[in-house]
Amino acid sequence: MRLTQLARLYLEDSARRFVAFEVTSAADEAACRRLVEAVRRDELRRMAGPGAFDTTAFPEHAGRSHLLAVRDRLSGRVVGCVRGTFAASLQGETAAWQEYRLDRLPLALLERTAIAARMVVHPAWRRSAASLVLTRDLYRLGLRDLGLLLFSVSCEPALLGLYQRMGYRPVGRVWAKPEGGFRVPMLLAGHDEAHLAALRSHLLPVLRATPRPWPTAGVDWLAADLVREPVDVGVAPLDPDDAALAGLTAGLSSAGRRGLLQNAVTIAAQPDDLVFRAGDGVHSLLVVLAGEVEVQAPSPVRLGPGDLVGVVSTLGRQARCASVVVRQPGTRLAQLSRTALDRVRHPRDRALLFERLARVAAERAAEAVHERAA
Repeated sequence: MRLTQLARLYLEDSARRFVAFEVTSAADEAACRRLVEAVRRDELRRMAGPGAFDTTAFPEHAGRSHLLAVRDRLSGRVVGCVRGTFAASLQGETAAWQEYRLDRLPLALLERTAIAARMVVHPAWRRSAASLVLTRDLYRLGLRDLGLLLFSVSCEPALLGLYQRMGYRPVGRVWAKPEGGFRVPMLLAGHDEAHLAALRSHLLPVLRATPRPWPTAGVDWLAADLVREPVDVGVAPLDPDDAALAGLTAGLSSAGRRGLLQNAVTIAAQPDDLVFRAGDGVHSLLVVLAGEVEVQAPSPVRLGPGDLVGVVSTLGRQARCASVVVRQPGTRLAQLSRTALDRVRHPRDRALLFERLARVAAERAAEAVHERAA
């Protein structure tokens, strides 16, 4: 993150431009629903059910929940929200147990664990302090008012580092959801002061302002179960020198290459994983590093090491035009962030990169035309 961005976040936070609050009024709940639908339905095209807060793990009417929102005091608008649901109240929701790895928790801890789901921030406020305020106050609510010991999330691989910097730890290997897209289940021990301090987590001041003595059950279990035997997550920072990237990065300046690959991750996928489905609205470019994937066009196309996935949708800022499925054991995918192309700023680098991507898109379009003609 740039120093200018950090300075902006600090100033907005210090001036209390954003305020988080627990939603109690019908008007604020309606504003949250509109926001979730705008992001999930219109931007990501990933609505899981008829309700805005329905997830693929559990419907919005299941479980005991608290809805938290964040308001921009300058505009008066609700610009973000998150729904926290008590894990123990989801017993019987098998998909929730699988996605969040709740099966790992003993009953005594399950009773004091909550899941954070449907966390969204309006696109115009994503570079503001709104997310910081929302996550911090969700933690404060759970820690002080609800007596939670553990906080659970299921995050996209690209956000793994962000959640780890907060203090979350992976509790299971990356996996592909049935409707497409990879997730990593993670847990945060709310009272793990040493871990939060080592990370300089923005949650640490909230913990230190909490009256002592603090309960130790969550920290003790996490240390015994996870710290002693770390999880093989299957997600790692991308090696910029991986030979399979040469076709994408050849000829770029050091700055252009660095900008393109910044925040990129490698995902160790399994056969039959649905990388993304047709109609998905998330724009990110992938590179096959090893193994093979199948683009499920009218005539399936196999892509191997060095091939690019998602070029047409990324360039056109449109929904995925075909589903992509992993076909070989040992397949590794490089996932570039959604802003990767925007970070390549030098005119020569941009011209070279976009010419390369346009050529791939044109080849794919020509193949599609040929298939229809045949």
